[in-house]
Amino acid sequence: MNGLKHLALWWVEAGHKPTIAEAKDKLSHLNEHGSTDYAFGWDYLPHVKLWQKERCA
Repeated sequence: MNGLKHLALWWVEAGHKPTIAEAKDKLSHLNEHGSTDYAFGWDYLPHVKLWQKERCA
């Protein structure tokens, strides 16, 4: 693996439908700059890791 991210997350306002071009831009930004408010990976959401660790079996 080359270390590039293959998934980008970002906040979307209610009613907005993201485009493929927008997603490609977000993914490119994430790979160039790391997690920011503009685009981020799972590491940007620490409460997700807490849920994964604390969830019931």
